[in-house]
Formats: sequence, C-alpha cells, structure tokens
Amino acid sequence: MKKLKWGILGAARVNERLLPAIIEAPNSELVAIASRRAGAAKATLDKYAPCYQNVTCYDDLQSLIDDTKVEAIYCPMANEEHAEWAIKAINAGKHILIEKPMATSLKDIKAIEAAAKKAKVKAMEGFMYRFHPQHARLQEIVESGLIGDVLSARASFSFLMKQARMYRINRRMQDGGGAMWDIGPYAIHSLRWCFQKNGKPVEPIKVVAHAKLNEHGADIVTSGVLDFGLDAEGRALFGHFDISFER
Repeated sequence: MKKLKWGILGAARVNERLLPAIIEAPNSELVAIASRRAGAAKATLDKYAPCYQNVTCYDDLQSLIDDTKVEAIYCPMANEEHAEWAIKAINAGKHILIEKPMATSLKDIKAIEAAAKKAKVKAMEGFMYRFHPQHARLQEIVESGLIGDVLSARASFSFLMKQARMYRINRRMQDGGGAMWDIGPYAIHSLRWCFQKNGKPVEPIKVVAHAKLNEHGADIVTSGVLDFGLDAEGRALFGHFDISFER
C-alpha cells in the first residue's frame, strides 16, 4: 500500500493524538513537522512519538511547505492563520487538511477553493466527528426515516475553559477567538446534516443568535436558531444550537 507522506504545520497540543494516529495509520507516513518556536518541533516529536526518528523537524513553516518529501499537510494553526498557510501549501502543490474552521471569512474560503482547483490538489476541512461511527449511525437513522421527518433538532457543545490566557478566549471574534469559532462548527455542521437533501447538508435561510462576550471581545457563550425554511408540506424546519466555554 502506498503511503501518503504527511507534514504538520505547528507544534500544537493536538499533536498528542495526531502524531500517534498518523504513525499507526497503514496508509500514512509522517515525514516532517515544523514550528516557528526554535526546538519546538523536535520537542513535540520526542514527546509524542519518541520512537519515530525518520522525521525532519523544522524551525520555520515555509521550509516544511518547500520539502519535496511532503505530499500532504495538516494545518492546526490559529484560526485566523488558516487561509494564509493553506494557500501557501496549496501553491506548493501539497494537499491540505485544515483544522476547522477552514477560515474565518467566506472570502478566504473561496480563495482556498480557487487555489486548490487551480493547483489540482485536495483541500479539506478537518472535523473530528464526521467519520465517527456514531455520527455515521445518526445519518443512517435520519436518511432511513426511522424517526420520521426531522422538523427540529438541537445541538450543544460546551466545556469549562479554565485557562484565562488561552488563545481561544484572549482574542476578539473578528480575529478568530471565541467559542463559536472553536466548537461552534461542530454543532452547526451537525444541524445542517440533520436537514440534508439528497445527501448534502442544507443552508439556513436565516440565523438569529446571541453571544456573551468577555473582556477581550471573544464569545464565551453563544446560542442561536437556524431557520431552514419550510419543507415540501409547508412545515417549519429549525435547528437550535448552544455553545459555551462556561460549563
């Protein structure tokens, strides 16, 4: 089996699970990891994959992108940096798996899509649950009609954010911080799949939401309603979501 050769941009905490997973996957091979902090890439490799020595560690991100051994790149950078580094990787001819959210604006998402089409590479947003067996089962139940027509659904995702200086909450929402960017995509994406049509998620026609902001302008609680319009029988379709770093 041919193995896809992976490079990782950043020495983020997600590597605790990511590195062992890539190493154990029969169709993948870890060949490089990079960080802008001197020595951080090597330290991350030594901590989470000490037995895996055939990996090049870089102290700058561009060197990994330029590495000809790397075929695909995983990007777990800060939210507001996703588009910049994804496009750089794409322009270098690399496939790219971008941690959600893919970008923090529709403009950036379209730029990523256009770059990937031009370079003829794959660009994908990484959702941890999309290929989980429980989510696959949920889709089967909805599509089978076992529970009837879905008219309303609720999705909640929350945990207590204890680290006051954590990057997730010390930046404004406009800069990629807050609960909505961090865990909101899971809830909203799930709701869109609950009301899918022809196997594809649907878009709401209206969104109403309220957020509680902290002193940095990051939302720590956001709740809202997605209005999916009317079904073929004229029944209203709604999705409710609750996102929180407080509980």
